[in-house]
Amino acid sequence: MTEAGSIGGLTQLLRGRPARDAFDIWVRDILIEEAWYRCDRGDHLLDFAETVGIVRESLIEATIECMRPILTFAPPSDGRPAHALNVALACRNGKATRAEADAAIGEAGGAYPGNDAASHHCREALRLMLTRPGVAVEYVAGAALERAEVSAVRAWRSAQEVLGEGRRARAASLAASADTIRGMVPLTWILEAAARLA
Repeated sequence: MTEAGSIGGLTQLLRGRPARDAFDIWVRDILIEEAWYRCDRGDHLLDFAETVGIVRESLIEATIECMRPILTFAPPSDGRPAHALNVALACRNGKATRAEADAAIGEAGGAYPGNDAASHHCREALRLMLTRPGVAVEYVAGAALERAEVSAVRAWRSAQEVLGEGRRARAASLAASADTIRGMVPLTWILEAAARLA
């Protein structure tokens, strides 16, 4: 699928042109439904959903689910990241305040104290999950890439194998997040929002 016929391509069109022109170009190139189901990047799906007008708060629950892999990067005895995800979800559901969610997220960053790239990616994913869902999901994938590369280096693999392991882990993380998002953000929401742009 070409970039112009992808979810990422449509997102760029919608951001760079008046919505009506972008939507007309999109309809000529590819059906939204096909692109939604073929997209293998959760960050692109979230960005597209926001761009067509899905309210960010509606996407938070799916984003939080996509954040779950970073729990494996914290020490098993450190419950702060899981607590942060639970408080963020409670905030989304009106059972906690945004201040409580922000405090839990801030504390959870301490579970990733290292200066390594994977720890940085985990901290950034937590920090951005309520404000920039697509970017947060990309950071989760970045953490997976870094972890895979470090594991490959420790196994004395060649540089080419190290890079390959990292790329595969990142792609798998983004694909898993895309599946999660498709399972939690109904296509009907996307189609209805896109129809309002036409």
